[in-house]
Amino acid sequence: MAAKEAPAEAAPPKKGKKKLIIIIAAAVLLLGGGGAAALVMMKKKAAAAEEGGEGKAAQADAPKFKAPDPKNPPIFVALEPFTVNLKPEPGLGDKFAQISVTLEVAAKEVEDALKLRMPILRNEILFAIADKTAAELLTNEGKQALGMDIASAAGKQLGWQAPPKFVVPPQLMPQPGMAPEQVAQLEQMKSMLEKQHREQFKSGSPNPVLAVHFASFIVH
Repeated sequence: MAAKEAPAEAAPPKKGKKKLIIIIAAAVLLLGGGGAAALVMMKKKAAAAEEGGEGKAAQADAPKFKAPDPKNPPIFVALEPFTVNLKPEPGLGDKFAQISVTLEVAAKEVEDALKLRMPILRNEILFAIADKTAAELLTNEGKQALGMDIASAAGKQLGWQAPPKFVVPPQLMPQPGMAPEQVAQLEQMKSMLEKQHREQFKSGSPNPVLAVHFASFIVH
């Protein structure tokens, strides 16, 4: 009687699929208790950074402002124009920008407080512009990013603390060779975690600087 054939071994799972399962499992942990803990840790680190060094000195006497009343007309604070050398780019000569900025603020007391801190604020804005390249500032996205940097710098002088930026966990970064559906799953996980981050920090006080408007924007 012939011996029974040994059952065929199951095909080993594909490495890419197994790796994706591990990545998604790690992301799920982040989205659960781990994610909340990570966000709390980020918030504590941001608060500690503001309490120490220059942040503490700059905000020690910063006034507190109420949330803006939509019934009140906006107040505009025009700053003196900025002429700043931009970050060098390989293969290109020196570039500079000439920018005129107007801040939209919530109330008259915000305008008064900014004027008292204007030398510090201008210094912060100069550094924010100098950290950009000409290529960045020639795009609408780059201009919007600079406006957000200026609004944050101005708000900081008024005692406002910007929420920490969302950082994509390494586990959610696409890996070479991943299938499109695997990348889509990672993007979905990233969106869920980013939403959780926004929910965690949305209860903070609003920035007294409502908007940044560019009166002129020239890059040479």
